[in-house]
Amino acid sequence: TLTFTPNAGQCANANTMSITVNAATSPALTPIGPFCVSAAPTALNTTQSGITGNWAGPGVAGNSFNPATAGAGNHTLTFTPNAGQCANANTMSVTVNPNPTANVPVPFEVCVLIVPPTLLSENSAVVLNQITGGNAGLTVNWFFDAAATMPIPNINNIFLAIPTPTTVYATVSNGSCSSSTVPVGILISQPPVINPPGAVSACQSYTLPPITGTNLMGSEAYYTGPNGTGTQFLPGQVITSTITLFAYAGSGICADQEQFTITITPLPTANPPGAPLSTCDNGAGIGQFNLTNLNGIISGGSGTVNWFSNAAGTISIPNPGAYNSASGTVYATVSNGTCTSPAVPLGLQVNPLPVVNLTVTQAISCSASANGAISTSIGTATGPFTFDWNINALDGQQNPANLGPGTYSVVVTTTNTGCVGMGSITLSAPTLITLNCAQQNPVSSIGGTDGSATVQVSGGTAAYSVAWSGAASGSQNQPTAGTATITGLIAGTYNLLVTDANGCTQTCSFTITAPNCNLAATAVGTNPGCNGAASGSIALTVTGGTGGTGALTFDWNDNTLDGSEDPTGLSAGTYSVTVTDGAGCTANAMVTLTDPAALSFAATGNVANCLDPLNGSISITLASGGTSPYEVSYNGLFFTGIGSLPAQIAGIAPGNYTVTLQDANDCMVETQVVVFAAPTYTLDLGPDLYVRIGDSVRLEGLANFSIDSVVWTPTEFLTDVTGPVTFTRPLASTAYQLIAFDENGCRAEDAVWVFVEQRYEVFIPNTFSPNGDGINDKFRVFGNDKVKMIRSLQIFDRWGGNVFGVTNVAPDDSEAGWNGSHRGQIASAGVYLYLTEIEFFDDHVETVVGEVTLVR
Repeated sequence: TLTFTPNAGQCANANTMSITVNAATSPALTPIGPFCVSAAPTALNTTQSGITGNWAGPGVAGNSFNPATAGAGNHTLTFTPNAGQCANANTMSVTVNPNPTANVPVPFEVCVLIVPPTLLSENSAVVLNQITGGNAGLTVNWFFDAAATMPIPNINNIFLAIPTPTTVYATVSNGSCSSSTVPVGILISQPPVINPPGAVSACQSYTLPPITGTNLMGSEAYYTGPNGTGTQFLPGQVITSTITLFAYAGSGICADQEQFTITITPLPTANPPGAPLSTCDNGAGIGQFNLTNLNGIISGGSGTVNWFSNAAGTISIPNPGAYNSASGTVYATVSNGTCTSPAVPLGLQVNPLPVVNLTVTQAISCSASANGAISTSIGTATGPFTFDWNINALDGQQNPANLGPGTYSVVVTTTNTGCVGMGSITLSAPTLITLNCAQQNPVSSIGGTDGSATVQVSGGTAAYSVAWSGAASGSQNQPTAGTATITGLIAGTYNLLVTDANGCTQTCSFTITAPNCNLAATAVGTNPGCNGAASGSIALTVTGGTGGTGALTFDWNDNTLDGSEDPTGLSAGTYSVTVTDGAGCTANAMVTLTDPAALSFAATGNVANCLDPLNGSISITLASGGTSPYEVSYNGLFFTGIGSLPAQIAGIAPGNYTVTLQDANDCMVETQVVVFAAPTYTLDLGPDLYVRIGDSVRLEGLANFSIDSVVWTPTEFLTDVTGPVTFTRPLASTAYQLIAFDENGCRAEDAVWVFVEQRYEVFIPNTFSPNGDGINDKFRVFGNDKVKMIRSLQIFDRWGGNVFGVTNVAPDDSEAGWNGSHRGQIASAGVYLYLTEIEFFDDHVETVVGEVTLVR
């Protein structure tokens, strides 16, 4: 309702009228789509009759929508009603999907021998992937024609309908849209057929042969993988290790392959044996060889070794352990049961034996002589040689000399070959000269010259020379063995020397006696008193004799004694004398003087005792030889007898001494002895020590000797008074003295001060808070281990009233403190006085007064 009111002064009344306003409608649009880009144009309509208008948007032409013009995508179309229809414009969305694209695949093969002949069963993966571009969401549709009007109902039976097709057509579809057709080429092929190679076993290597079969193109090869994959090997290539291969011909599905395995067995190795094998000639240049001794070297411990006399390995050696052969070459191979190594040569060397020939180059001249010599010659063998004689002392000599009689045999070994030869020879010596001397006739009178003697000679080598000496001397020749007579001899003793043609000698003696000649001599010796001394003597007693003119003469074997009947000043030895009287009668005597055992002894010096610097000593630990009893002197003046050993000389001052041992015969021997002075003992307790009262300190005496016992002074507060190490806890400063003794009572001493600081420490807090939180809830006196007890703790309020007190409690007694209450009631916060008496472990009592604040 609308009202019109005139302005004032117009004499007009207001008036009203009614107006109706209808609501505008939005016409309903008929939905279309979705479309493929290739779809035909479609009409645009509204579902509300009586409304007319115009369409606008992509692909719109009048009242038609063309998907191809709009293109792929989501499009908005607008319908605008004509004016005066009381209607609003309206929109709708149309979706245009793109057509998928089919790709032209590479022509593919079909083998005509495949029954039934199919298309995709052998090529589907390759062909479909090429057509769809690898899009798994696309479906391939097959057609006989490019217009896609003749679908192929069963692609796998295509050749049943068309025996020799060359091209078919395909589209791809995503379920709503399809592509245009693409041609698919088909190649008809005859498949190759390979002859199966079969398994191969070979030694060391195998040469791949050409691949044979039918329908082959000449490009066949071997591969390590199926269908021509993996590493390629061509015929003629050499395989050196076991491998499985595929013989492959053709390509794609129109191909053939045969799998087989080549087993390569490595050739065993025959190691060269090295130096030629040598042996010794066992006759006619032939030696026996044990070839099997080298089997381990040649085979290396693996495989069987076979021996051949030729390099081709065709002539085997039947008994290689005992092979008889001249010098030459043999050959060895190693077999592992499947393969055999190439042959390796071994030289054989037959070495000649040393032919030993022994000859005597120097005959033995006398039966007891050792002047023979032997020469050893060795045939054609080449040295060096070793010589092993039956007499070890001759080993190594080729031509030994200075040999006595006997049989000599030698084993000669060639050093380089070990070949051995032997020889033997006997050296003979002339028969030993044997003599038998005797008086034939005495002289007929004293001083006569008509005595005679005979000597029977046998052995040796004629002729002989007979010489005599003694009472008279002379010589004569004896052409043959037998009895020789010597005449014109005077009375006396004779020594006879017989020499044969080789210069060999033998002696004997005889005496020509005189009538009534009974001279006799006896010698008694007195040995030297000391070993090596010339203090012996001989007492000679002569009896009998014929008298006559002239005194007795004495002829000693020591010419310096001649003429002396009882010699003195003699050294040890054998003495003989011939006594002759005035009538020419003689008598012989002999005596041997011997030395006593050499005098020896041992002495040592002993260190003087520290208690007496002059109380060193000398110990005699050994005395032997000479003649006991013994005496000893250490100053060269006075000798003292010694009894049983060891003996000791006491009271010796330190110094160097010549100690002399003298036996019963005044024989003396001396040695040098040192008596050392007693060592200086030291003891050190270290520097003075400082401790607080109640602390413990370690005392230790360090000595330069082995401590046997100690004395501490004073002993109070010491934990141990028996050793050099102890602990002390003195109450006051104290000087400690330590005297240390060794096992002999020698001593050293030292002293040390332990200064004690009289410092008494306690802790009394100046506030506490008895609020039950477990922290500082009680007021008490805190002390360390130097506090013996709290004699008294008294608490007073500010008016002097006693609110708490305890006596004689331990410093660590937590129950001995004030908990801030009085007569069962909580005491007021404020300042309180305390008075405490504290007794320390040294009985010192300290009184402390102070204030404490109780905090609430």
